[in-house]
Amino acid sequence: MVRTARRARKPEARVRAPAPSRRSRLATVPRVDLSEDPRALIVCRGCGRIQRMELSELDLHLLTELAHQHPDGWSVDRATFSLTGVCRRCREGPAVG
Repeated sequence: MVRTARRARKPEARVRAPAPSRRSRLATVPRVDLSEDPRALIVCRGCGRIQRMELSELDLHLLTELAHQHPDGWSVDRATFSLTGVCRRCREGPAVG
């Protein structure tokens, strides 16, 4: 029987995790605290132009209610609804002349 020498294991360095910051501790508390009113945007997939859209009172209410339906463990601080399409300039193409 042939014996092989075993190498001594080096002790693994213990890395101490940094203490969670106050901000990260607060972020783990599920809540809805909208920092501003919900908003809606339309984004052009051609040029990237973004335009804000007006929301009715009903739209504001519905987006706020939607924010309250967040998954467990999540907190919501902003509600933004976006539509994607093509703006008039991109749809019509470059001006001739």
